[in-house]
Amino acid sequence: MTSSHIFSICGVFSRQKNWIPLIILIAFGLHIP
Repeated sequence: MTSSHIFSICGVFSRQKNWIPLIILIAFGLHIP
């Protein structure tokens, strides 16, 4: 996954107020170079 994919997924989660998967995705995104 590219960073743009991660940002678009984060946008979907943030609109739905699903903060737990959002935080998990961000944590994974920081580990992806």
